[in-house]
Amino acid sequence: MRNTILILILIFSAFMPCEAQKELKNKKVWTPELSISYKDIFSVTVSPNGEKTLIIYNDKDKKMKGCIRFCVVSNKDKKTLFVSPKNVEHANARWSPNGKWISYMKTQGNNYFIEITDAEKYTPITVYTIPSNLVIEFPQWSPNSKNIAFVSTTIKKDEVPSAYKFAGVNVVVEDKHSREPSRLAILSLDLENKIFSGLSFLTPGTFQITNDRIYRADHSPYSWSPDSSSLAFSFVTTKEDDFYPDTQVAIVNINTGRIEELDTEGPALNPFFSLDGKNLAFVVGVKPPPHSPFKKADTMFTSLRVCLLDLEKGTQRFLANTPNENPQIIGWVADSSSVIVTDNEHTKVALYSLSAKGEDLIRLPLETMSSFSHLNSTGTYIGFVGESFSLPPEAYISSLKEFKPMKLTQFHQDLYDLPKFKSEIITWSSFDGKTIEGILTYPAEYKQGVPVPLIVLAHGGPALVWQETYLGFAWGNPPAIALYAAHGFAVLRPNIRGSDGYGVGFREAMYKDWSNGPYNDVMTGVDLLIKQGIADPQKLVIGGHSYGGYLTAWAITQTDRFKTALIFAGISNLISDGSTNASAYFGGGVWVDEQTWLKSSPIMYAEKIKTSTLIQQGLKDQNVNIDQSSELYNVLKIRKIPVKMIVYKNQEHDLKDQAAIISTKATFEWLDQYVGGF
Repeated sequence: MRNTILILILIFSAFMPCEAQKELKNKKVWTPELSISYKDIFSVTVSPNGEKTLIIYNDKDKKMKGCIRFCVVSNKDKKTLFVSPKNVEHANARWSPNGKWISYMKTQGNNYFIEITDAEKYTPITVYTIPSNLVIEFPQWSPNSKNIAFVSTTIKKDEVPSAYKFAGVNVVVEDKHSREPSRLAILSLDLENKIFSGLSFLTPGTFQITNDRIYRADHSPYSWSPDSSSLAFSFVTTKEDDFYPDTQVAIVNINTGRIEELDTEGPALNPFFSLDGKNLAFVVGVKPPPHSPFKKADTMFTSLRVCLLDLEKGTQRFLANTPNENPQIIGWVADSSSVIVTDNEHTKVALYSLSAKGEDLIRLPLETMSSFSHLNSTGTYIGFVGESFSLPPEAYISSLKEFKPMKLTQFHQDLYDLPKFKSEIITWSSFDGKTIEGILTYPAEYKQGVPVPLIVLAHGGPALVWQETYLGFAWGNPPAIALYAAHGFAVLRPNIRGSDGYGVGFREAMYKDWSNGPYNDVMTGVDLLIKQGIADPQKLVIGGHSYGGYLTAWAITQTDRFKTALIFAGISNLISDGSTNASAYFGGGVWVDEQTWLKSSPIMYAEKIKTSTLIQQGLKDQNVNIDQSSELYNVLKIRKIPVKMIVYKNQEHDLKDQAAIISTKATFEWLDQYVGGF
């Protein structure tokens, strides 16, 4: 058929054998294969007594296919006690309250199980066989070890409406599945006699259990009371249209089934019982001031604060707030005197202690972290993932009494000798005087005063943030920064208005402005680097993933200064996309203010595009519909602008495994063709 998108069905063939990889490592050069061969650490949790650490990570085989595994490490000598078997998924591993057992979810073929094992050696015992139509997440042991709770979701297969059979047209319908509302459920355990009961649901189908966060949903949406009688959880009623602004917290008694919904000022989420059982801490969206454009507190824009509920008196009060006003609770200290929270702070992740008695805020001195896992159940140790621009991510732990981070793993020691690239934090003044911060990475063998090709990368979200993470890994959005630098590019990653880490006012600056404000934040940064003699004005490139892909598409409708553009899963038409995420930024759905949606859509200005463009996306992307890429592709093709679109058959929003390697190679082939000469 004419004028149709060429979808490249990529057949992943043989990859570089292990010996060849070793040879490349010995040559000390970065390769696409190395940029995705990392172990992605999901969780680092210290045992209740502080003697051992449980680490969950994604292990990859020679074909870069991932498998979730866990290991147990002795903290005293850093020796690994055991590792879960290969080629079998072992996800959501958790300590029992006495530290003698570990529960986990095992996937083997098409079978799913909840199992437990001795914490000293791998001795699996099946607790529950999970039905194929059930998805189980966020397991937690009760403090008395008599139950394991989790969030359960039933999957049902949608039937093709019978009317299709008589429509008189050819209809192609894929098998589709939908989810029932997520519910809290528990399994009963008799560890001494190895007797395990069936499933019991604690919440009705009218509640949707939600894991709270739009962008940092790595913690459970509920917590156990110390006496094991109750669970506090966050939810939204299924009748609500606005999901995040309506999130609330409730407490359910597991014996009576009684549910008590908390009355809070704004949306409530992230509940944690204190270890003495006297208080419940949770995060609340503060009611917007009268002059605010927001009708009600929205966790994307308004100030979030930790609120303390006195369970005996029933009174609530706010604790101190973090500078970014977007805290996430990770637990209580052992004596219940303070709540430990994490929040983004410019290009870092910060850890804070909030006093339960007053408004004292203490920033705890952990400088090597990139992300946190959990405070252990006794509130004595924290486990986290630590990394920097030049040091790859590893598992770390530290006592809360004395902060001395200790590295437990050497997952990536083979990468330490690879070339490192200088990176620094820079700031500049945007068109309206707003201070913008960004990360600048210099290319290999950079010589001061000699302009080099520059690629500007816009982050997704939009309320994500570029941070001081390892340059060598792609993190699902290839290519890795190290590969750009090795290829001769300087890389600018601007934290444009709307980015997290800079406070509520900075996030709100993107309200009803996805386009011009962020675009000018980018261009003023580019102009600074040209003025400083770092960037070659004739060799500028822009690229981005998700919202970053949108901003890239917008940029090339506004200027022809970029030699080429790289769009990864980007939105081109806000009207046809109809994003729920976008509606929060534009004051409601498209019908509320259609002109703003229309004027903010890059596709409306496609006649101005002169820039060659490479478009890439996963066919199964559930965040951004594949039509968003095809709409832009078709317009550029009709206008005879150099464009290529690559669709990855079995990939979603983030590219994984071999697809990330192929995408990286395709990207640099495109850059060589349209930038070249470096």
